[in-house]
Amino acid sequence: MMKTMARVDDEADGQRRLVVFPCCGLCNRIQVVACATLLAADTNRELFVNWLPRHDCGAAYEDIFLPGVRTLAELPADTASYSSVQRHPAVAPEKYAAFLGARANERFGGISKDPGRTLAVFSCHQFLGYFHDPRFGPTVRELCSQVRPDIAQVVHEFRTRWFAPRTVGVHIRRGDWRSQRGLDFYFESMRQAGDAGFFVSTDEPEIFDAVRQHFPNAVRYPATSFQRGDAGAVRDAMVDVLLLASTSYLIGTPGSSFSAIAQTIGDIPGNFDYGYSMSKRDLLLGNLRNPVKVLWGRVRRQLRMRAKPA
Repeated sequence: MMKTMARVDDEADGQRRLVVFPCCGLCNRIQVVACATLLAADTNRELFVNWLPRHDCGAAYEDIFLPGVRTLAELPADTASYSSVQRHPAVAPEKYAAFLGARANERFGGISKDPGRTLAVFSCHQFLGYFHDPRFGPTVRELCSQVRPDIAQVVHEFRTRWFAPRTVGVHIRRGDWRSQRGLDFYFESMRQAGDAGFFVSTDEPEIFDAVRQHFPNAVRYPATSFQRGDAGAVRDAMVDVLLLASTSYLIGTPGSSFSAIAQTIGDIPGNFDYGYSMSKRDLLLGNLRNPVKVLWGRVRRQLRMRAKPA
């Protein structure tokens, strides 16, 4: 059962803990929580999540998910025994500076031997190569199976009413990714899907109008808002993620965690690659807990990317 806490007291029972601070959008945060779940298991630590609503994700954890993760309401009060292993500018604003201290730039290597009872991880994306770990997919699916019943009901009703017998998902991210891909990138893949229906998810409603001009059978969920700082918009985004995951094939935005999490939840093929790989720098710094698993995961994702719409 979820416990909302104002602080984590290390001295109370000596329990080894992992406090994770997920940042940025909804699917970035889902990635971080999934990776932290695996890290906590691998290092025998109890997991606490500091999921605070911000301008980039205005919903609290309990606005999206059922109780099940221990969450923190604010920064831990006692930071003396904390060891921080990653700092990202978007994750750790100035008010966290004292909390992080000089240890903010430590590398990930040696986490399992870290003497600090409590470890803090600040991240806006996957870490330690867990994205390619065979356990990552099941962990994400388990987390997202715990969405609030009202969200799950909306997904079920929309899918039942609007999905064709064979529906291909299309995620067209614009906004801050406007320059990444033109619409022709998505249209070319959609034309290969034959007589399939299309479910389209986009953060700009005008894009859907352009899609309908070429693919009249395309449908989308009528989101109430596209402002990330609005809790309702984040709830609608979760609906979109689950609907994309319910399709048979995903035409996604390369590099977008939104596409990657939808594909991971549904365990479906797609035409894009998320892009996390094993680098020489990661190997030299010891930032991968299992390089062989990371490499194999990378190969599997490349093979799945080459699949065509079924």
